[in-house]
Formats: sequence, structure tokens, C-alpha cells
Amino acid sequence: MKVTLDKYGVYSATYYNWKKNYDLFQADGLDIKALGDAQKEIKRLKTELMHYKSMLAEEQLKGRMKDEMIKKKYPNRS
Repeated sequence: MKVTLDKYGVYSATYYNWKKNYDLFQADGLDIKALGDAQKEIKRLKTELMHYKSMLAEEQLKGRMKDEMIKKKYPNRS
């Protein structure tokens, strides 16, 4: 493969970057615009996931606080 890369003046790092993008996104991985759009969508989805995780953590905390208040109010219950 090195001979072919040298023949066409392509650095091996460039080839492996192309290969990684192709493996992840198929033919769209070689299209710069499509790759940029996919990366923007991934970033948006990661932000949305963080938001939902935060909401879940808040609800879990509220539930634990309610449980503690009930235990304090009714200490003899199990």
C-alpha cells in the first residue's frame, strides 16, 4: 500500500483518516459537506443527551429527598 500512496503523493495519515471516515459514514464519510453535517448532528445529539441526563439526575434527587422526608416524618415505618 505504501507504494501506491507514494505513487499518488498521498500521506499515509491522510489515507487512514479517509479510511476511518469511510468506515464510520460509508460513502458520505468522503464528502466533506456530508461529514461536517454528520458531525454537527452528532454534537447536537450529545448536547441533547447531556440535557436529558441532567433532567434525570434532578428527578432522581427529588425522589431521594422525598423518601428522606417521609422517613423523617414517619420514622417507625420500614
